[in-house]
Amino acid sequence: MEIRINPQFIPELDPGFLPSVLWNREYRKQVAASGKAVKIIIALTRSIGTVSTFETEIFPHEGECKALNVKYVERMVKSLLWTKGGYKITIAGCAELAKDISEIYSPAGARAFDYDIMGVKIYGRPMEVISCALEEAPASNEISVKLGGNMDAAGLVSTLAVPIANAPP
Repeated sequence: MEIRINPQFIPELDPGFLPSVLWNREYRKQVAASGKAVKIIIALTRSIGTVSTFETEIFPHEGECKALNVKYVERMVKSLLWTKGGYKITIAGCAELAKDISEIYSPAGARAFDYDIMGVKIYGRPMEVISCALEEAPASNEISVKLGGNMDAAGLVSTLAVPIANAPP
């Protein structure tokens, strides 16, 4: 099985480039059309117990679909790690897929850099990938942090002007 996309625009300098959004869209479309979609939840645990979750569907994790599932979920995990952060990745709903992702996000895996940065360097602990049943997926637990507060005209101008005024020539 293969995901084939015919992009409307081909970049002249990189004709083989395919935006991930197009591949992901086609993957999700084919999963839905298969009638065999398997729901999973990707949960990222961060400091102080915060958790970010992402629900999606994959093909049954068997045969020729395994490689497609790994490609899709690995790219989603990487995107989520760099937008949300986290040291523990939980794949709920497919233990074998979690095992595949744990091999990629390991000290010797293809994403060893992400493993080191997100685990040890940012969160001070080794990154881990675990699995659980779908109904045992961690619940989303986000926090709100008020940023800024200088939204009147004078405060906004001074906030924006300070870094510029102190910039080296």
